[in-house]
Amino acid sequence: MVEGKGAHVERKRLAFVGYALGLGGAERDLSKNASSWVAEGHDVSLFIFTDPEEKPFYPIDPSIHVHSLKASISCFSLIQHSSFARWFLYLITLRQALKKLRPHAIIAYVDLTNIITLVASRGLGIPVIVAERTDPFSYKVGFFFEQLRRITYRWARKLVVQTSQAASYFSKNLQARTCVIPNGIRKPSHFCTIRQEVRSLISMGRLDPYKGFDILIESCVTLFTQNPTLRLTIYGEGPYREALEEIIHRHNLTDRIHLPGAIAQVEETLAQADMFLFPSFYEGFPNALCEAMAVGLPVIASHCLGNAAVVREGIDGYLVPVKDVPALTQKMAFLIENPEERLRISKNAQLLPKRFSEEQAHQRWREVITEVTSSWT
Repeated sequence: MVEGKGAHVERKRLAFVGYALGLGGAERDLSKNASSWVAEGHDVSLFIFTDPEEKPFYPIDPSIHVHSLKASISCFSLIQHSSFARWFLYLITLRQALKKLRPHAIIAYVDLTNIITLVASRGLGIPVIVAERTDPFSYKVGFFFEQLRRITYRWARKLVVQTSQAASYFSKNLQARTCVIPNGIRKPSHFCTIRQEVRSLISMGRLDPYKGFDILIESCVTLFTQNPTLRLTIYGEGPYREALEEIIHRHNLTDRIHLPGAIAQVEETLAQADMFLFPSFYEGFPNALCEAMAVGLPVIASHCLGNAAVVREGIDGYLVPVKDVPALTQKMAFLIENPEERLRISKNAQLLPKRFSEEQAHQRWREVITEVTSSWT
């Protein structure tokens, strides 16, 4: 028996399944969620599809048993030539491990991983919770995997999404088993200073086309000619780096726009900036945007599903149409010229951890997992 919230609860075996432990919102939430259950005295195993030598980008409790499925199938030479064979072996290996472990519940993260997990655990009698971490209306998994998702998600005991809008994507039957759990936002220990002059613009995220960093760079071209002291820094790493560097070079802005890569000390870096821009085309529940608001940065974000679930227009930030360069430029210029407005939305933005507290998020997860494990045998 271990201590629960106000009562003794049974020690549980939980199996989390995620593709990797690198940089990303899903990876961070997976790491935090799994670690929180260890802290409460439960046994947690974590299955990933990447190399065992890969160092987790986010901290995870050292008591978690991390299993690399890639390491388990590395002796099969066939996987070097066939993607289908590789995923089939992943499925079989995961099924064997789950059958041996017999966890009280399986918690899987992200669409394709969810599908593999549901197929691998089919018939084992173990309840599965699948977590969607993006906007299913905008992020397309392709026709084949979409059909697989529709079929396999029927087998899930619970579906966890981050917004009610994301929940509405799925069938009525599945919505009846869906729980909305926004990411928990930690109260920061550092806060930004609202200065009279704006000099440091900042953004963060994986360097992917859908993050809209090319839109942000284009928006800064005109703005920089009118504000010679402005600088933009985009933190993150990803496959779109070369394309972004080419855009920066084309506009002769290599001395004013920087791509230093991913960083671990996010809070301290955010607190030193003057304004946060987040022009993504779609989001599930944007961690970087939430962190920026929590430290009090004035924010401008694109009006997509995930961002709109966080930013209250004109209260604690501003939303502009997706891919709208003039609108983003105009709103940045407005905030640069109005320090009183920046101060006002900064104060309101710092209330975000009260709206989406970590304790509230974990309590909702606790309720979901307790519910699905109550009938486990």
